[in-house]
Amino acid sequence: MTSLKIIISTTSIAFILLSIGLAFCGYLFLRAFRKGDGSQSKIGLLVSMLFLGFAFQTGVILGGGTAFFAGNPTGLFFVLIAANSFLTLIAMFSIYVAYYIFAPRTSPVPVIVLTAMIGIASVILQIITHPQPHITPQGGVDWGMSFLLSLLTFYLLFISIGSQAYIFIKLFFKAATRQIKLLSFLFGTIATIGILVQFVQFVVLYRVSTDIRIRVYDVGTGLLGVGLIIAIVLLSLLFRKRSVVDKEKTS
Repeated sequence: MTSLKIIISTTSIAFILLSIGLAFCGYLFLRAFRKGDGSQSKIGLLVSMLFLGFAFQTGVILGGGTAFFAGNPTGLFFVLIAANSFLTLIAMFSIYVAYYIFAPRTSPVPVIVLTAMIGIASVILQIITHPQPHITPQGGVDWGMSFLLSLLTFYLLFISIGSQAYIFIKLFFKAATRQIKLLSFLFGTIATIGILVQFVQFVVLYRVSTDIRIRVYDVGTGLLGVGLIIAIVLLSLLFRKRSVVDKEKTS
């Protein structure tokens, strides 16, 4: 039996940083909605669950998976299957949340079923083509996906992240408080940047050298995570300062 050996790659670091930022986002957004009525509280809970779901997918499945199985192509293969399977669930849930908030009388089932079909197709294609993920000499993970599988993975990411971008942009225009407006603008902007990063990685740079593609993706993913962490810290300090000022005014 092959023993597990932790290998800290640039890919695992990037995913873990992003997951930390996403987890902080979920917590802060839940706090922002906590003082609202019942419907607002549920919206805050659903959006927070989206963030936490992405945090689990990026941090535990991808970050932890690439750290524990970096030296094991078979292990990385199953990490890829688990990541795409869970990503499909996140994409389906993202669609449900978007419909729940902005079109509660319209059924999201057709779009959810289509998304499920894309996810199932990606898993089947993984099994058929059986990519051989491996860690490169530069310290990143190359998933070894075919272009079609790479494209299907991008579609799942586009649906899940795009749904979040849509949610936050709409919330920005509809939010009643300055706090939620600011959070929505920030997360909507970062989600849009996230879509661009995924598009560059899985489509634009697919035929570029592996070293360049992995470095661009790992750096982009890591910077998104760092940006989220810094933004959340600054916003938390800003909201705390405003809360203190408001209390002084009322006292």
